[in-house]
Amino acid sequence: MKKKKMTKTFGAIALSIGLFSTTIAAGTANAATYDTASIKDFRTVHTQVSVYSKPSQTAKKVGSLRATEAVVIEKAVANGWTKVRFGFDTAYVKTSALKKVTANTGTSFAKNISKKYTYTMPQNKGSEFNTHYIAQFKRTMAYNDSSVNFWFYNSEPDAQGVAEYDTAKGLYVGNVDTGKFELAVPYPVKKGASFKGFDNKKSVVASTTATVHMTGKTYKNVVIVKNDGQQFYYAPNTGLIQLRENGQALIKLVK
Repeated sequence: MKKKKMTKTFGAIALSIGLFSTTIAAGTANAATYDTASIKDFRTVHTQVSVYSKPSQTAKKVGSLRATEAVVIEKAVANGWTKVRFGFDTAYVKTSALKKVTANTGTSFAKNISKKYTYTMPQNKGSEFNTHYIAQFKRTMAYNDSSVNFWFYNSEPDAQGVAEYDTAKGLYVGNVDTGKFELAVPYPVKKGASFKGFDNKKSVVASTTATVHMTGKTYKNVVIVKNDGQQFYYAPNTGLIQLRENGQALIKLVK
């Protein structure tokens, strides 16, 4: 059977929808049952660095990483190089450009990998494409083992592969077809904080105490992050519950 290639929609919006109880406030999730992806192989990039097809600066350059991005490593190799997962393949960067991270021990804005989530794309209404789709956490991709620990969305017209890593510095989100991750929510969360977010554009934490009523649920202490005209709504111990642009919902949690 022909496999559909996963591509990005809305640029780097990183469809990170979550769901939980009817009323959700900070700190309500049970840490023993709320699981996020392992950060053992996750590394932030602390200086801009080139990415190569082989562990040599004379090898073919296949890309680059900014100091605001992060990657998942596969293993360290000789002479100061590290093999990383880069898109649907692997590549090499200098180990000195990478930094280990520590896990977030406070309120999480990532999804619970033990759950499945159903959400909607209202812009598909009236088209041939389904308006609802399911997000499910996958340890590996069946037909490409370079993609690990990601959320698979059976969305239309394009399926999505999105990964997120909840670190002490913040929640990082990215698409598996690039292998690059960017900061979505900085920790500690503070109103007015600005940072380099998706597509290396300025993001601002516009609110940390919003109350959102949506599809029969009430979400409290919602963090709203603004990035280049888009507004991302993150509920504590839940994840992204809504994405809006130009006054319209692009994605929305339904159940």
